[in-house]
Amino acid sequence: MYVEVSASTRKNQKKILEAKRVCDRAGARFTKKRAQIFEIILLADIPLSAYEIADIYNKSCKEKMPPLSVYRILEFFGTLDLVHKLSSNNKFVTCSHISCDHIHDDSQFLICNNCAIATEISMSSKLMRDLKKLVRNAGFALINPQIELQCLCDACSANSKISLS
Repeated sequence: MYVEVSASTRKNQKKILEAKRVCDRAGARFTKKRAQIFEIILLADIPLSAYEIADIYNKSCKEKMPPLSVYRILEFFGTLDLVHKLSSNNKFVTCSHISCDHIHDDSQFLICNNCAIATEISMSSKLMRDLKKLVRNAGFALINPQIELQCLCDACSANSKISLS
């Protein structure tokens, strides 16, 4: 897979500018390298690992970046909620709510087991409260409320012989 850096659409440019604003508000710099890594993730059709991101960066940019440096940038973006780590496959996606003007709840993702696309969704506050209550009632303390549901997207489902219920 190859992602051409700087092929952003107007919508993606808005997200890049908002990411820069988030960094500025946090007192952090949105450096050229950070911007390039953010753009690689933003332009990808599917979640990417740090190694995949480093490979795309190294093919697209004049200088090389080791995966460890990519991990540091991803961790930085994660602290600002610009990027989410999918624990089920150790890959990263940009937050789909970056350029929204409202507060967001915990992240939930639908991940296609066939084509690997991931879609961030929002669950109702009531559903999340009920889930947290179930966890407490079971004698557990919720550490990470991010939910990742393994699914088949509509396109893969239409091409599949698997019957879905």
